Amino acid sequence: MFQYAFYSAMKKHYPQHQFLIDKKVMLPQQHNGYELDKVFGITLKECRWVDYIGYIRHIYMSSKFAMPLNLMLYMCRKIRPNTTFYKQEDYSVYYPEVFSRFRDSDAFLKGIWANEKYFETEREELLGRFRFRQKLDAKNRMLLEEADRTNSVSIHIRRGDYTQGGNYLLTGEYYQKAMEIIRQKVNDPVWFVFSDDIGEARRIIDGKAGESVVFVEENTGGNSWKDLYLMSRCKHNIIANSSFSFWGAWLNRSDHKIVISSATPMSGGMQPFTCKDWIQI
Repeated sequence: MFQYAFYSAMKKHYPQHQFLIDKKVMLPQQHNGYELDKVFGITLKECRWVDYIGYIRHIYMSSKFAMPLNLMLYMCRKIRPNTTFYKQEDYSVYYPEVFSRFRDSDAFLKGIWANEKYFETEREELLGRFRFRQKLDAKNRMLLEEADRTNSVSIHIRRGDYTQGGNYLLTGEYYQKAMEIIRQKVNDPVWFVFSDDIGEARRIIDGKAGESVVFVEENTGGNSWKDLYLMSRCKHNIIANSSFSFWGAWLNRSDHKIVISSATPMSGGMQPFTCKDWIQI
């Protein structure tokens, strides 16, 4: 979703360019793979292998047996000499130069572009594109109705692959602090808890006496989009340091929403998943 949002913004800045999408890296074993078509009905023109010719010139094989390959790559550089390769160094950082440096050349842009500054001017258009196309089942429709009629607050607790090392797990203290901020601003909140580890989520989230806590279960695998949809329909959001969390809150259309985000980034990035009007703790 970050990459598609970036793509949409780039198309506005470079109306004279043709844009092709490379989704070969979205392997099925990476969560659920590529799902923009299934979830939002978004279809994109993909690049072909032949479209890579101008970009593989950035590869150089150092092996003594690689002379034929390096010769081929050299020829590729001659065939398409104006092609530019640009790699985002930090997936979370905003690099404004991408909107000005490629007007007169072909380019291959590689990155995740996980910063709202890339696409903040495209919000209304993206909200129109990111519309869930599939219908909810009866159980999730009941949850949606409850979220609509109450002061619903989504809480997303990301664990799963984060527990295997390499990513920062948010503590129960973060969630308790976030819930207290919501309590100061929202009357009678109803907590809707989403997680890929509901057992641990039950340990972390403990509502005060009289508060309603709803643990949303069973939306796993190919049904994970239902959690995203329900989070986006809650009145307010408490998110994890997770892109899934980010989009659940970003798609929330409530004019008076309160979003609590963590100042802790996902590993490998300098900046957290947040927006300028969200509360960071």
